[in-house]
Amino acid sequence: MSSADRQIRSAVPGVTAEEAEFEQLMRRQAVMSMALGQAAAEVVGLNATQLNCLNLIALDGPLTAGQVAAGIGLTTASTTAILDKLEAEGHIVRERDPQDRRRVTVSINMGKGLEEISPLFAPLTLARTRLLGSHSPEETELILEFVRKNTQLLAEAVERLRAMSPRRKSS
Repeated sequence: MSSADRQIRSAVPGVTAEEAEFEQLMRRQAVMSMALGQAAAEVVGLNATQLNCLNLIALDGPLTAGQVAAGIGLTTASTTAILDKLEAEGHIVRERDPQDRRRVTVSINMGKGLEEISPLFAPLTLARTRLLGSHSPEETELILEFVRKNTQLLAEAVERLRAMSPRRKSS
């Protein structure tokens, strides 16, 4: 039994060996996702936080600076500095909301993203698509359901931990 196995099994009594292995694999996947983001960011001359901002904007945008800050867990001042850099390098565009001229949103500059960033992830996207396609429709739905639910669990864990943060309580 590995030290990670022992750690998981002592923290959560009654965990089976398979459940402990599952948790280890989920943790390893999180580490690899962070390493992937860092490696991709370095290729395009960004840091991982800047790439996370771009990813969030691509997924949910257009967003305000406040929404980006809330999504990545930074202050609005830090986020504004990141957005300034991303805009200067042509990764995002800022636009005034036509209904409320005081509101500014950011969205992805699709040309720059398609040219520089998308090709970095294309091999992984293709491999994942093929992996998912190797399963039956029933298995595919089960996998998608798991990923949806796991994403929700992660979002809830982020909120729980943010609520516990001394930095957030003092601000």
